[in-house]
Amino acid sequence: MIKYLFHSNRIKKTVAAVLIFSFVLSLTACAGAGYAVPELKEPVSLTEFYRPVSKRIVGTVNMLFGTVIAKEYPVFATKMVAITDIEVGVGDYVKEGDVIAHGTYGDMSATITSLRNQISVLDRQRVKEQKASDARVEKLELEKKNEKKLKDKKGMAQKDTSIQIEKENLRFSLAMIDNSIADIRKQISEIEESTGTVTFTAPHSGRVDYVVDMTHNNMVSSYENIAVVIDEDDLYIETRGVTIDNYVYDDYQSKWTYVGGKMVEIKDHAYTNQEISYAKSVKKNPYMSFDAPGSKLELGNNMMLYFMREDNTPKLAVGKDSVYYENDEEYVYVRNEKTGINEKRMIEIGASDVNYVEVVSGLEEGEIVSYKNTMLSPDHYEVVDVETATFTLECEGKFVDFAYPYYDIYTSEVSGEYKELHITGPASPGEPLFNVISNTPRDEIEEARLAVTGQDNDKAQADKDYESAKKDLEKVIKQAKKHPLPKDATETDAVRNLRLLAERTQCDLDVLTYEHDYALETYNIMRPEKSATYQRLLKGTAAAPYTPTVQNDGRISYLNFTDGVKINKNDFVLTVEKRKPEEENTRIYVLSEAEYSPRVGQEMRLIREGKDGFTITGKCVGINGEADRFILFTRDDKCYSTTSMPSSKSVTFQCTIEMDKHVSEKEIKETMVKYYGVEAKDVIVVPTLCVKTEVDQFTLIEKHYVWRLENDVPVKEYVEVFDPSNETGGTYVLSGLEVGDKILK
Repeated sequence: MIKYLFHSNRIKKTVAAVLIFSFVLSLTACAGAGYAVPELKEPVSLTEFYRPVSKRIVGTVNMLFGTVIAKEYPVFATKMVAITDIEVGVGDYVKEGDVIAHGTYGDMSATITSLRNQISVLDRQRVKEQKASDARVEKLELEKKNEKKLKDKKGMAQKDTSIQIEKENLRFSLAMIDNSIADIRKQISEIEESTGTVTFTAPHSGRVDYVVDMTHNNMVSSYENIAVVIDEDDLYIETRGVTIDNYVYDDYQSKWTYVGGKMVEIKDHAYTNQEISYAKSVKKNPYMSFDAPGSKLELGNNMMLYFMREDNTPKLAVGKDSVYYENDEEYVYVRNEKTGINEKRMIEIGASDVNYVEVVSGLEEGEIVSYKNTMLSPDHYEVVDVETATFTLECEGKFVDFAYPYYDIYTSEVSGEYKELHITGPASPGEPLFNVISNTPRDEIEEARLAVTGQDNDKAQADKDYESAKKDLEKVIKQAKKHPLPKDATETDAVRNLRLLAERTQCDLDVLTYEHDYALETYNIMRPEKSATYQRLLKGTAAAPYTPTVQNDGRISYLNFTDGVKINKNDFVLTVEKRKPEEENTRIYVLSEAEYSPRVGQEMRLIREGKDGFTITGKCVGINGEADRFILFTRDDKCYSTTSMPSSKSVTFQCTIEMDKHVSEKEIKETMVKYYGVEAKDVIVVPTLCVKTEVDQFTLIEKHYVWRLENDVPVKEYVEVFDPSNETGGTYVLSGLEVGDKILK
């Protein structure tokens, strides 16, 4: 059986090579009612039936379940950042270079304290690792000493090897701890050295399918995605639960899937050696992914992936239930079509799996061999033609609301005591949100006030001094000009001296004016800065109450503080979630406790049942993040592995749906969203009634089979299926049948 681990918070589990799943089927069966089983030429016991020797894939086939996803382009920061605003929402299309968000590297004292605490923990871990290893080595030395007394050289050598392994493990462990400490110290250094604002832009054109939840906090950690842009024209297949560091099929010869009902080769999604080494070193390994070159994939489709160590070319084979063993030799009973008598035939066998074994020699294709069987074939039945169809499992989300994909983020501009003025729920422009009573010391405020008034007084005095000096100089100039040159008179020394005095004084006046103009310009620059400092310190006092108001229509889902608590400047207080007018009725938001989450790209249906019922379709454009899912990539010649954190809301999954048309307030009420938690297209599906079950008497392993018509004779055919316990009326057959086969119902 197979089960696929979706991104449901309730069902995170370890994945084996074969995963378990269940589906819903819509299938049209080909009818042929009233067929009766032809009688054999001679009576047979319940333990002897016949099937032809045929070619089939023989060998151990491992399977993984995958989903078609689009290539992702993360928007992230390499160090912790406070987001001040985000300009996009889930479902938006952006172009490369478009602004996604703004942030600031401001007061990081709390972060630095946290990082230093991490170093303290690592220091203590280092001591613990050293002491534990010393104890293990001491134990091995004692064991070695005992081997020496026994003169067991082999035992002594084994202990020496174990000691060396222990020391190497310790060396590696301490090196990893030291590297972590060094990385944290580097991060502290970068935080201490870096402040200011930053703008984040789209690294690629495409649709935004994730935006970090800003309702509970505006801090984003290093290598945590702020947003993710996807390219819906660049698709590949991703598995869940199997990461690149625990993937075991890299050297398998055969890897394939089925696209459009046809077998196609798949290849491991190419990561560079540098990317793989980086991901493993930071323990941020992405889920294993695969490409299907030359095949047209469909976003959101589920696909089974097959892996086989050997060549998957079909080989001549018989069922294990046909093979007998005697004196280390294998034989089968072949039915002589002329005499109807079973003939013992020695065979040579090769590869095998749970149900079938390769025949290397001794049989030819089409020969009829007997097999042991305790199950009766049906004596009346309908015939079903094996075809491909879409296999689905329907899920629903019962909490439906309009999506509010955009944010107005409010932080406190004041340190002091918080007072709540707005509760959660709808928020309208102009409504007061909260109030903070400043705790800035009065002497600090007074000092800032005096800095402003002192500057004003200095300017006033400078203006007065300027006007006085200017007046004196202008007087000198005026007096000098009272004695103009006589008409047609000869210039005398006195006249020349007066003219020179006037010119020199004018120069003094110009210099005085230049200096005054410069002082005025300096004042005009510095005065607003001093004033802003004063107003900032004054904010939150009785003279300048600090009460932010709602800027845009929206809603508040979380308040970070309660009445009377102390908050610091730049602390996150709340977010007003909003909708853009042109998009307010096209995107809806769904929360649910369903077991399986939706997938980006799949169809979703908004449904109201009853007399006024309706169905409106849409497409999933974004889903909740997953902390343990990483996106590995190279950008600007540097490797990164980033993650999208889940929303703060405590639900199994969340998704955003882009509806095909506007939805009214009335239509959104008393509705549910239905979708296919699993959707595998163009796969072999059969009516569930066709699939039978038996339990191996020796291994107690449950096996599944169908009755397949071979030359009008029912033949028992073992099949691999998804969870046969589903009650959908159909079963997804993973192997054992081909399109065109006829089976009994």
